[in-house]
Amino acid sequence: MSTPKTLAIPGGGIYFYHLYGQLDYLREAGYTDGNPDLRLVGASAGSLAATLFTYGVSSEVATNCAIRLSDEADLWNNPLGLAFVWGQIIEEWLEELIPSGDFYSDPDSLCLLLSETSFSSLTGNSERRKVSKFRGREDLINANMCSVHIPIFLDKRLTRDFRGERFIDGSFRSRLTDYKFMPEDPLEGVVMLDYDGDERLKEKGGEGADTFVSLISKDYVWKMIELGYTHARRRDGEGKFKGLMK
Repeated sequence: MSTPKTLAIPGGGIYFYHLYGQLDYLREAGYTDGNPDLRLVGASAGSLAATLFTYGVSSEVATNCAIRLSDEADLWNNPLGLAFVWGQIIEEWLEELIPSGDFYSDPDSLCLLLSETSFSSLTGNSERRKVSKFRGREDLINANMCSVHIPIFLDKRLTRDFRGERFIDGSFRSRLTDYKFMPEDPLEGVVMLDYDGDERLKEKGGEGADTFVSLISKDYVWKMIELGYTHARRRDGEGKFKGLMK
């Protein structure tokens, strides 16, 4: 029996596009499609990337939809940027992009991280909830919205409800060990995508995002996908994705 492989996709806010560019590369390089042992675990923006990638949404389709919805919301002229409106746009975006069907509970290849809200989660000992079986399309969308929920900033609400419990951003105080698909999985079987190791993002100047919740230009959205693609290609040349090989 072959060893399961886990691709971990961390949070990153607007760097979602850089992460998705990396997924574009991994697909083209043959690491993902037709790899039955590959599981994706995502948190926050990484949950969005993992979900859309799992259900076959291309970076071009996802980005064009995001830009159109942002235009309709007049986001580029909002003096507060993404604050308080980003949540609604993300939810509408998922509603448009995630296909209909009865396949959300199979196979066991997608897992999303959510942070349970409690006093301990806000003081350093956050409890992580993993969700890998979904009760339908709306359940999947709501799990994503919990995983990306930045308190107050996203939609003026402190938490997001999922199956009767309250959650916040799944990447909050997350550690590499949180991204194991199953508790018994070896940590060395987890391959993590990253964007903070891309030196070109640090050289972007005023064109890009100063923080992961910054509003960036439409042109730089596309540029970030390109940067992610070439970043993954460089990491592949360094052997960083060997753990994903079929």
